[in-house]
Amino acid sequence: MTVSQTLEFTPRSSYCGDVRSSHVGQEIILKGWVHRRRDHGGLVFIDLRDREGLMQVRINPDSLVNDTKIGIDVALNYTGDAKALVATLQGLDSEAFRLTAVTKGDVNLFPDNGTPRESGDYKARFLAQTAAPVTEADIKAQAAALAAKGLVVTETHLVSRTHQIRDEYVIAVRGLVMPRPEGATNPKMKTGEVELEAREVKILNTCPTLPFRINDENLKTAEELRLTYRYLDLRRPELQRNFLIRNKLYKATRDYLSDNGFIEFETPILGKPTPEGARDFLVPSRLNAGQHYALPQSPQLFKQILMVAGFDRYFQIARCFRDEDLRANRQPEFTQVDIEMSFVGVDDVIRNMEGLAAAMWKATLGIDVPTPFPRISYADAIRRFGSDKPDLRFGMELNDLTGVMKGRTEFSIFNQILNEGGAVVGIVHKGGADLYSNTALRLDGDFQKKVQRETGSKGAAFFRCQADGDLESSISKFFTEEVRREIAKSCGMEPGDILFMIADKKLRKACDMAGRLRLMIAKDHNLIDRTRLEFLWVVDFPLFEYNEDEKRFEPAHHPFTSPHPEDIERIESDPGSVRALAYDLALNGEEVAGGSIRIYRSDVQARIFKAIGINDEEARSKFGFLLDALQFGAPPHGGIAFGFDRCLMSILEVDSIRDVIAFPKTQQGTCLMTGAPGDVTEAQLRELHIRPVKKETKEKDGKPTA
Repeated sequence: MTVSQTLEFTPRSSYCGDVRSSHVGQEIILKGWVHRRRDHGGLVFIDLRDREGLMQVRINPDSLVNDTKIGIDVALNYTGDAKALVATLQGLDSEAFRLTAVTKGDVNLFPDNGTPRESGDYKARFLAQTAAPVTEADIKAQAAALAAKGLVVTETHLVSRTHQIRDEYVIAVRGLVMPRPEGATNPKMKTGEVELEAREVKILNTCPTLPFRINDENLKTAEELRLTYRYLDLRRPELQRNFLIRNKLYKATRDYLSDNGFIEFETPILGKPTPEGARDFLVPSRLNAGQHYALPQSPQLFKQILMVAGFDRYFQIARCFRDEDLRANRQPEFTQVDIEMSFVGVDDVIRNMEGLAAAMWKATLGIDVPTPFPRISYADAIRRFGSDKPDLRFGMELNDLTGVMKGRTEFSIFNQILNEGGAVVGIVHKGGADLYSNTALRLDGDFQKKVQRETGSKGAAFFRCQADGDLESSISKFFTEEVRREIAKSCGMEPGDILFMIADKKLRKACDMAGRLRLMIAKDHNLIDRTRLEFLWVVDFPLFEYNEDEKRFEPAHHPFTSPHPEDIERIESDPGSVRALAYDLALNGEEVAGGSIRIYRSDVQARIFKAIGINDEEARSKFGFLLDALQFGAPPHGGIAFGFDRCLMSILEVDSIRDVIAFPKTQQGTCLMTGAPGDVTEAQLRELHIRPVKKETKEKDGKPTA
């Protein structure tokens, strides 16, 4: 397509999504991708797309300047050298061409019947059709026909009839912003009241047939295909919106923290392997044979050292790496907003971070988040909701029925568990008695199978509350009426309610399974109010967790978390009862931030290491640099890290973390677009002092061989 050369190099004067009614009458230049093309018998409409949105472009051939046509075309000054013209035509990928001769003045289209049309004081052009391939004889014949009509051939355009502007072509358009005709506005588009009347159009680049449709709002393409062509997937308006909002979140985070005295740092990516909970990604060192760096799971140790160095307020939007099993909200590399503060307690950290959360949601969604956020202890969160990140958008709190049932039932399954010190936990689905059929509630029924699959339990016993307030079930006979009514009263049941009960030898596990059942029922029956934002601080976590497999205590958070001052003397005698000065921020059932007050005294740190089985030699080997730093006047300090990607998932209400990371990995940790991880040569491995491992292949007899 020909156009004045200035258009190609002129910067855009506006983004598509920014054009409004206030721009009517202005001449602007838009550049972007063809989202949709609609041909209305010569009048062509294009939805042009860039990062800011869509703009309708109306291309009326009568409105175009002299040297512009719709399609791929070539403009030549015809001087009678038909051979040169034919040679040019043969290089075009086309089925048929339209030869146009013009006189002086405006260029207008003739009707398809070839009848001339007047244009002001000038004769209009004559239209003649030829079939491909165009030959020298065709050109001479048409030139003679034009001359016979008294028209002087001064310019020739050859326009492809089939190779026209298509979806995902990159084009530039210069034109006037005009109001759309009455009845043609589109309230679904930000720019729906206006359109661009094209004066010049230029194709900047073409595009072959797409592997999937980018302009399909109900895209059902397999994720594997979209990840393979991630650069096309990222063109979709839905994903473009995600990353424009991600950019706003970056800015809001930096603005808030910088305005509140935090200093941005970058900490090393190549660090020392240290036990921090998850598995490290290791990087072999070429210069130090047999030794390895570790990619950071978090900048934990470095930010504590920055506190020792006197930078009392630190932050970093940090890349972190953990070699662990992947889920919908987990990737091997992710982003966190890492924060540390000196001379603070729990309340100081929480107050500052509530301000950050409010700023993040205000900048991205325009929502004023009320503060302060409610707080709940870890023990109460588990007891009431079965989760340390409870979703408060619906009720269904847990009921501990252990005391009501112990020694008062003949139901053998419950009896055995209760006699061994276990627990029975129940949840009530208000008004849900008629929503579950007896068949589904049978142990081999669909509901019970789903309970087993999603909670890890062996199923859930149940009671329906009858009109008289008594409870009915296949296990009713194992409980006296007195006990049944006491159960109903303790759970606040009313006629039409249904109670589900899960038992386990450990109260913590019974609560966990009941909490999973709570979420399952809420999702299945649309009990969650998705218009609500329910932030919640969970505090007073356990400092240690007992590892049943290794028969020892290990850090519940990380080994640098400070014990609660009231519990510090029980570190050696009763480590399981020691609380941590740790806090998590939950939002709608997801943990979006977590942190703690740190240990700043080397003697307390040594006691913690000893409690988790790290002797002095191992502590010195793994954490010597931190222990040394703590001896040099380390201030009291604490911090937190926001899961940046998880915050964005909540803001955008998406279910997969891959929708907020530009180039994510699959659940197998691979990048389908680049093919990472990939093979390396034996020479590269030898440089890194690594012995190549030969892959096994199979011979014809099926026996493996190297």
